[in-house]
Amino acid sequence: MLRPGRGVVKSVVVALLLSACTLCDSAPVIAANCPLRNPDRQLHEIFPDATHYRTIVANVDKDVKASVERVLGQPLALSDLGKHTLYMVLKGDMPIGFVHARTELGRRGGLELVWAMDIDLALVNFHVQRSRELYTYHLSTPQFRGVLIGRNLPQMRQLLTDLNTAVDIPALRAPPKAAKLIHSTIQSGTKMRIITERAFGHVVFKARLLGRLHVFHPGTATVRRIAPVTMDGRAGEIVMERTGGEPDQIDAKTLTVLRSFDHKQKPLGQMVYSRWTAHRSNAEIWWGVSLGGVINNMKIVGLVKDNFDEEIDQIVGKRLSDLFVSEDMGDVSLTRSAIEVLSVIEAKREQTGNPD
Repeated sequence: MLRPGRGVVKSVVVALLLSACTLCDSAPVIAANCPLRNPDRQLHEIFPDATHYRTIVANVDKDVKASVERVLGQPLALSDLGKHTLYMVLKGDMPIGFVHARTELGRRGGLELVWAMDIDLALVNFHVQRSRELYTYHLSTPQFRGVLIGRNLPQMRQLLTDLNTAVDIPALRAPPKAAKLIHSTIQSGTKMRIITERAFGHVVFKARLLGRLHVFHPGTATVRRIAPVTMDGRAGEIVMERTGGEPDQIDAKTLTVLRSFDHKQKPLGQMVYSRWTAHRSNAEIWWGVSLGGVINNMKIVGLVKDNFDEEIDQIVGKRLSDLFVSEDMGDVSLTRSAIEVLSVIEAKREQTGNPD
């Protein structure tokens, strides 16, 4: 598990995979909201590249309940409380996704739904584990799945209407008679996503950090978290020198800088994470940075409708000395954000002589 501080995180993989199960072994699971039936088989079917998984149990108590209800906008049912199981799926040492199963009360008994998310918590798959409801077949149609899969939380909520009590049937291409079942399904996925973030947030965030780091720097074996550098120090001065303004693009409170090493402790590169507070959606930005300070990869996660493709093309492959701001960039700029990110790394290099 990643820990704050300067020291190398020893056996990051061992810490993350504590209590992990291989896909060929049986896995006893603590009683939870709705455990998977035969997780070895199901997880491998959902994530064919998976080699391991870890079962994590969290309790939805009164504090988590209040937090979930604030985001959901309606009370949770009694059946939503208690223990829940989240399956963290791994390919070797790399987290590649999460699976969360839920039971909803149907007209003919329990409706068991299995939801799969990628490391950014966007929906990548779902299926019915058990159901005796009419119109269950519709949940497996390509039309319905095509609308639902790929959505993040805000996009899932867009399908709920009338204060979460109904669904957008035309958008879901669903028969009107299936409206109640479809509503239960969409509401289940929405609650699942919120509970995953609120009840399992600490573990999920660390897994996402490690998973994204593996994507940016394949071959990562161990990770070092770089000690924080405040934006009001040398990093802020560099931003002023480059942009003529105060740092205001990224959230310094969430700023996390990691450096990856291979099995021989050879450094591979760095990754910077933060909330993009300059953008109205408060999205997340992940930056892959080479040892030489070149941005070689980036990922924006969140409901960002603006088209930044052209600016991204201008940023990737550039170092701090290559980035400039112009008067027509406006208040929200990926280039300004990139300058802030690289200023943090540069300030650390000046302080210690290397990015560690």
